[in-house]
Amino acid sequence: MAVVADHSTPVELGDHCCEPVPVSVATKPLLVHHGHCPNGLHGEEDGKGRNGEWFAFQDGVQYYSENLVSEKGGLGRFRGEALLPLLKRANAYYHYYP
Repeated sequence: MAVVADHSTPVELGDHCCEPVPVSVATKPLLVHHGHCPNGLHGEEDGKGRNGEWFAFQDGVQYYSENLVSEKGGLGRFRGEALLPLLKRANAYYHYYP
């Protein structure tokens, strides 16, 4: 699931501007195998989880805000055209099927 704000369109410019837009993506948790979370994600501070534990990736962001775009977020900054490919990769990686 993804939450994306609308882009700004300042009246003075009469066109879209390049201000950052906040994006939040939620995925289902993953099962830890052989003490490590997949894809280099870390389940505990030492980077290792216990086998059979569920792990959900989280970054340091505590609330959704246009003022915090990419300051602490795990996704960082990226161009809008990269959003759908990112969501498709997440879909394939986390095995979401309709």
